[in-house]
Amino acid sequence: MKIECPLCQTEISVLKTKAGKSYTNCHNCHMRLFVNSELGEELLEGMAIDEEASNPETKSDPPQTASARQSSPAEIQNLIAEIKKLKQDVKALKAGATSKSERSQGAMASWMGQKS
Repeated sequence: MKIECPLCQTEISVLKTKAGKSYTNCHNCHMRLFVNSELGEELLEGMAIDEEASNPETKSDPPQTASARQSSPAEIQNLIAEIKKLKQDVKALKAGATSKSERSQGAMASWMGQKS
């Protein structure tokens, strides 16, 4: 499989380590990329260059559709950062809801104790 280098857009080969993990080594800009997760492997496959389409003699421009569009590494990084931020927000909301719930229960218990 071949991909474009995320830094210099040179076509590079994806290799496998002894452990079966994918990695690349760009001979142009010397960037190395190691993929250590299933999601990373899937994203890497999405970046694959169709070798027949990359041949200038057989290259034709396919129609661009929303489903055919591939995200750039920078777009993927932005989405991952946004997901992390949303996860932090959810944790903060859950922590706040727990504290509020505990306060409400305490107030209710206090009120019930005074009413008896």
